[in-house]
Amino acid sequence: MSFQPVISVTIPTFNNVNEVDATVQSILNQDYDKNKINILFADFGSTDGTVEKVLKYRREWIGIFTLSDKRMGRTKIADTTGMWSLQGASGRPFLIWPGDVVYPNCFKTCASWFSRAEFQRLNISFIVGEADIMGADGIVVKQTPLFSKPCRLRGYTEDSFEYVRKGYKHTVFPFGLPYSAGKDKPSTLVNLDNCWSRFAYRGFSTNVLYINDVLGCVKIKDPQDETDELLFAFEQVLTILRMCGELPDSFVTNDLFESACRAQLAKYTLWRMFLLHGRQKHKEAEDCFILARIINPAVEQEACWQHAMNLIEHKDTAANLWLSEYFSKEEPTDKPKWSVGGMATYWSQRLRQHFSNEKTSRFYKP
Repeated sequence: MSFQPVISVTIPTFNNVNEVDATVQSILNQDYDKNKINILFADFGSTDGTVEKVLKYRREWIGIFTLSDKRMGRTKIADTTGMWSLQGASGRPFLIWPGDVVYPNCFKTCASWFSRAEFQRLNISFIVGEADIMGADGIVVKQTPLFSKPCRLRGYTEDSFEYVRKGYKHTVFPFGLPYSAGKDKPSTLVNLDNCWSRFAYRGFSTNVLYINDVLGCVKIKDPQDETDELLFAFEQVLTILRMCGELPDSFVTNDLFESACRAQLAKYTLWRMFLLHGRQKHKEAEDCFILARIINPAVEQEACWQHAMNLIEHKDTAANLWLSEYFSKEEPTDKPKWSVGGMATYWSQRLRQHFSNEKTSRFYKP
């Protein structure tokens, strides 16, 4: 439990002079061996003094790269990850955006869970933890945890849909997620995972560990083009479903998984519609409303879609109040199917797997 692996932190920056201090200080305040933390800043042409501020943190384990020709776009994570490859850095990857902070026990907690997962031979690829949310007004909001206990998403099994159906707008904190330096579309789709539902899709093809510890605080960031981002997410869902259909020996797919994917993304799209409408961006809100039905035609049967239609078409005040209450509610905490814990949990899982081998073998071909 005391083992502390090397952690490679990447921080992409672009005109974040007022945000980098809090982020860097939260890393320096970790209850963790500082010699086991490597930090890389990749600056994309800042002109507001961000680079000058970052330079004062220079240590032997801090690297700073400037990419003046790269400013915005979906390939920013790939460019940042590529810098690590050039530097030959190693360790468990951890990417954090300026303005986000990690709590003092984040690295220590995650290292402990990785050690525990290895002891239980769970073959965990990365960890997803809970996060607090900071709004544009600076107010921090606590989220209701997704699950009552730490658990894993079992890759290559039909259990996946049970996890996909939760957390349509729930923000999570990833640790150890392997980012890609590739700039092709599949790599970009992987790098842009930023909410629970997208991580749950990853759980369809790899083992992911969820822990209900709050690892840090994430600052809300709205996309530049809302409709474009939603279409990109929808393409991700369709790509995964098609891949599953083309690789029957490696993936499990059924109507439950597809319906869960579509339902979550459609609900998320309606939520974004509601936010845009409140900001007087009526054309963008209408586009999101139409897109929600394209993503999941069954959403028309939902009460939230009916109220959204009244809001879009008639600017109905009652519909606005109903949706405000609906989207402010947190989903209740669930008891996980595959919980992770101490020795008792370990042996109960082993026995459960043993007696379900006959059923599982019909779906999983190693």
